[in-house]
Amino acid sequence: MKPRRLRIFAASALALPILAGCNPLAPQPDPTRFYVLTPIAGPAQSVVHNANSTMRIGLGPVSLPDYLDQQWIVSRGAGNRLYVSAHDQWGEPLRDGFNQVLKQDLAQELNQDQIIDYPWYRTTVVDRQITVDLIDFAFNNATNSAEIRANWSVLNARTGSLEARGQFVRVQGIPPDASADVRAAALSRLVGDLAQMLAERVRRVPTIAGPGSLRPSDRALLGDSG
Repeated sequence: MKPRRLRIFAASALALPILAGCNPLAPQPDPTRFYVLTPIAGPAQSVVHNANSTMRIGLGPVSLPDYLDQQWIVSRGAGNRLYVSAHDQWGEPLRDGFNQVLKQDLAQELNQDQIIDYPWYRTTVVDRQITVDLIDFAFNNATNSAEIRANWSVLNARTGSLEARGQFVRVQGIPPDASADVRAAALSRLVGDLAQMLAERVRRVPTIAGPGSLRPSDRALLGDSG
């Protein structure tokens, strides 16, 4: 091969990787990042049922608005504007993640009580039922804060009577340039704050007698059969 042709061949060979990198049809790295909520005590852990539990608490139903219950992480803007992240998403359905972290945080706060997921079997004896209707749970870009707003209630599960209810609102400031990881951690802390408030409300109501004192009519619980 003559020197001129050799130089042309070498230049063409060097150009191939560059052209391949600019090829829109070439495989591209996936920029998607996944996040989860975490309980107060750290990474998700199994909730151990205490054999000496003083109360059985049914948690649920826990409801989320449709705009939050999706794969991609949603944040708020000024007014009624919503932003859906192009790369950040939840590693599990937010409804499931929120419910499980709230359960873990409640178990941490009420460590002598047993937390039971809704729906439960009608044969399961539940003393109280906590319901949560989440209205807002997102990072607000306009105020640089993580926000939660939820309606809640505590019911006597044996009689169906309402013992307490209210609306929980909490705002936590975050640096403007905070990463999605920092934002997810801030939202996790808000779930912990909600759990602490609910635990305080449960402690205020009178203790219900143990399962051995139940009358047959007391076993008509609010939970659905599973």
